[in-house]
Amino acid sequence: MNSLVSVIVITYNSADFVVETLESIKNQSYKNIELIVTDDSSKDNTIEIVQNWIKKNERDFQRAILITSPQNTGIPANCNRGLDQAIGEWVKIIAGDDLLLFDCIENNMRFVFQNPEVSFLFSKVQCFGSTNEINKQIEKSFNYDFFYLNVKQQYKYLVTKLNCIPAPTNFIKKTSLFKLGKYDERIKLLEDYPMWLKATKNGYKLHFFENDTVKYRVNDNSISQSKRSTSYFKNNYLIFKYYNLPSIFFYNPFLAFDLFVFFKAKSISNKLLSNTLQSLRIFSPYAYFKLFKKVLSIN
Repeated sequence: MNSLVSVIVITYNSADFVVETLESIKNQSYKNIELIVTDDSSKDNTIEIVQNWIKKNERDFQRAILITSPQNTGIPANCNRGLDQAIGEWVKIIAGDDLLLFDCIENNMRFVFQNPEVSFLFSKVQCFGSTNEINKQIEKSFNYDFFYLNVKQQYKYLVTKLNCIPAPTNFIKKTSLFKLGKYDERIKLLEDYPMWLKATKNGYKLHFFENDTVKYRVNDNSISQSKRSTSYFKNNYLIFKYYNLPSIFFYNPFLAFDLFVFFKAKSISNKLLSNTLQSLRIFSPYAYFKLFKKVLSIN
């Protein structure tokens, strides 16, 4: 149970919190760690801060490196640069403002050592904001019951009901990520959901253990919180087009039509055109089904 673990920190304008993130990795109870920080062309002084921190603390790791990019390429490409440099058997990817609880890596390693069939592992997460208080409301968006489904059921759930995974808790066998083609760089803002779809479609069950391992920072500037932005929906439309649509049409063609119109309309910045396209949902039987279901639940 002493395999090398590559902790990959993805940063972009992370100057305010990255030291706290790095300290949480340095203070892990598990010590056989390689640290890789990969920066996506930050405009603040993230790179300088990381360089200085690594210079002072590199002896606490098997290896500690910083990767930089001359231009902003998106989250998946940033993750892939880290993966390409990783030499550990297991990979832990974390954002430059999140925190690892002190026994995060040790608990993950213990689980995969006892369950050698596991390639993708997740756990419980603590969500917090600027006040440092745990945000239970955000935590409710993660469906931990999902992990008790078999792999075919997991894939169908992800295709038809969208993402429910506590992504910050990911702990993944590196070879599995490479077999799946790494993260999809066509989708600039979202790296996790397409990977879970690829994994389950190809027979990789997403496993889970019931320990808190990560503190996930929720703030107003977080991409994941900008769910009403056009860019967010453009990325979700691409995921739906490349990953969901072929399978969801088989499961439920009416749902496929409804979601296609919804994501396509939301991805258009022209409000008149967007609203016109959304009006097509009146022809979706699935939309009426949802309406009737809502009315019945009220009664």
